[in-house]
Amino acid sequence: MGSVLVMLYLFIKYLDRIINRFSSIYVDPDQVLMMFAAQEFSKGRFHMPRFFGQNYGSMLESIIAVPLSFLSYESALSISTCLLWLLPFALMLRMFGSSLKTAMVILLWLLIMPVEYAFLGTMPRDFVSGIAVTSLAFIIFKKEKNWALFLIGFICLTGWSFNANAALLGGVITIFKIASKKDNWLKTSMLIGAGYGVGFIAHLTLQFYLSLHPEWIVHEAWPTSFDLNLISVALSKLDVMWAALTPFIYKKAWIYVVLFAGIITWSIIKNNKPVLWAALTLIFLLVASFAMPKVHDGYLSIFSPYERMFLALPVVVLFLILHLNLHKKWPVMILLLIG
Repeated sequence: MGSVLVMLYLFIKYLDRIINRFSSIYVDPDQVLMMFAAQEFSKGRFHMPRFFGQNYGSMLESIIAVPLSFLSYESALSISTCLLWLLPFALMLRMFGSSLKTAMVILLWLLIMPVEYAFLGTMPRDFVSGIAVTSLAFIIFKKEKNWALFLIGFICLTGWSFNANAALLGGVITIFKIASKKDNWLKTSMLIGAGYGVGFIAHLTLQFYLSLHPEWIVHEAWPTSFDLNLISVALSKLDVMWAALTPFIYKKAWIYVVLFAGIITWSIIKNNKPVLWAALTLIFLLVASFAMPKVHDGYLSIFSPYERMFLALPVVVLFLILHLNLHKKWPVMILLLIG
């Protein structure tokens, strides 16, 4: 208990420094627009259902910042973004019974990430909204009711609609849940698929509504396309594209290759098919994303980095690690391996 409290204290101090010395100080035009949105929302003025001037994204961070408007808008937005960033980890802890061992592993996982990961997680840029929305599926993840399965699909699709970088988490949640139903996987697939269908209809309805107001749109979403030649390009610069997401050592993407290999190997040894299929799905989605031109639209800048496209990766990998249940039997060994 004491060690968890110490780690929690250190993590809070860590976040306090990042928010007060970076996230609420250094801004770009997108963040100024989000501050304007928070101000408008606080006065009851809602101009459009997406990120202002776009037919994609959202102003969720600005909406959540409204109750914090007694602070400066810079601080309120940084705190609201931080809350969304940490929501998947908090819900993951709840899903695993809020045990001290799980809390310790989650805190340590966050603490061994590069500081740039925390920069991205606390910087108001709509990077974390989709992942946060998708993580709401954790609340009902262990429920076996038909409505829960339907809602999981709906939530995963809705998260993707908020921000496409949530697709990694949504895909893994979906396949994990289907693979965990050994004798009833077809019914599970249909119920989750129905949720996806309803969510997609809602997404298309929203896009249609926006198409009726072209005067609102300054920056349109990139068209979805694939170029297989880009896969080799992504693999050649993976250290750069995942630099802020690599635990242990900054800018070393091979760490994830080791983690993927370990997760797959252990899941095979323990016949943990949900983790195995979810891990293989994650790898497939990553490789498929490498072929998308939008994924290569990044710079060596914290304000528009490549990593924003893969921001769900640390959440997904931790999700798989915890479902291997190693932390329950050998918490000290797991902590040593992670730390």
